[in-house]
Amino acid sequence: MQQERETETLIAALLGIFEPMLILVMGGVMLIIVLAILLPIFDLNQLVH
Repeated sequence: MQQERETETLIAALLGIFEPMLILVMGGVMLIIVLAILLPIFDLNQLVH
């Protein structure tokens, strides 16, 4: 019973650390996608002028 509670506490702590890291990783992926879309548009805009 005690070991089961310790395991649940450990899993909860790992998830608590993992969730913010997952959010940061997803934010980084979104940033890369947005830059991949916008940078060619800006390059075309500079060619026009």
